[in-house]
Amino acid sequence: MSSGRSYMEEVNLKNTLTQYKEYLKYETSLAKNTVETYLDAVNKLFKYIEEVSKVESFKEIKVQYLEKFIVFLIEKNKISIHTQLRLTAGLKRFFAYLKEKREIEDNPVIKLDKPKKEEKIPVYLNSDEVKKLIKAPDVKSELGIRDRAILEVLYSCGLRVSELTSLKMEDLFFEKDQISVIGKGSKKRVVPIGERAKKYVNQYLKKVRSNLIKNYKIRNVFLNYKGESITRKSIFLMIKKYAKKAEIEKEISPHTLRHTFATHLMDGGVKTMSVQRMLGHSKIGTTQIYTHMSFKRTQDKIDKIFNERDKLYAEWKREKLLSQGIVRLENTNKGYKKIFKRAKG
Repeated sequence: MSSGRSYMEEVNLKNTLTQYKEYLKYETSLAKNTVETYLDAVNKLFKYIEEVSKVESFKEIKVQYLEKFIVFLIEKNKISIHTQLRLTAGLKRFFAYLKEKREIEDNPVIKLDKPKKEEKIPVYLNSDEVKKLIKAPDVKSELGIRDRAILEVLYSCGLRVSELTSLKMEDLFFEKDQISVIGKGSKKRVVPIGERAKKYVNQYLKKVRSNLIKNYKIRNVFLNYKGESITRKSIFLMIKKYAKKAEIEKEISPHTLRHTFATHLMDGGVKTMSVQRMLGHSKIGTTQIYTHMSFKRTQDKIDKIFNERDKLYAEWKREKLLSQGIVRLENTNKGYKKIFKRAKG
């Protein structure tokens, strides 16, 4: 690289960027926000080339160079996984453009490992917490019976709150211990329902729903005090109220009972594919988060067992050494300390 010209002139970055901007705006049908996202990625790369790691031409930019560039942004700007994904998409489009213009032979972005999306571990309730929550409604009142039935169904069947609010009378097949559910994408699935959930739904149907109903054309199972279909917001507020009453400190929602349902099934040894069908997940990967959760809890239990074993062993060893006279305990201001002496050979 000659010293008589600036680096910008040497690799002609400004001209390339201008041409790329025109290409995105006038030769593609991309949305304005998408164009801005793609240009932002390229601007970041150009700034990195100018200020941090210069190259003679775009042909020199290989996958290793881009990996260092992304690591640089992560360390300097603490960019999120979502931002990394957008950045990668923008770079992929830019290098595809360069390949089309025959400025490079291969698109290096294709070889980049996609950043893994952060998996948020869902909040779930343990056995004691779910019992306290479900028992929180006052079943001496009509709405208390309804609320108990709702909580039982959410936990027993693992329904989404929208699935529960749209549940119709003709969807109940209690003689087969099943209910029919319309899930995402209007997909129908059949879900088993437990005896206790059936018991409280039957109580609600006999003692409460018949009193609440005003318009018999409404076929929804669960109604509000006006006799209309209960809303998702009402159930959300209801669960918040009962969580407070049950003294549950976790931040929970109707979906927490769905997570709890799946978690307890996995802990009970139910196969992942069976849980997938009951939850109505279209992809097995969505269900596998519960596998990871179950595995982690198993590991935690194993760690606890081994930690307790190590403590017991240390205590046993201490007592043995004391009994053999190899160790004596000396009382000091800071408590007892071990004084070792050489064992007689």
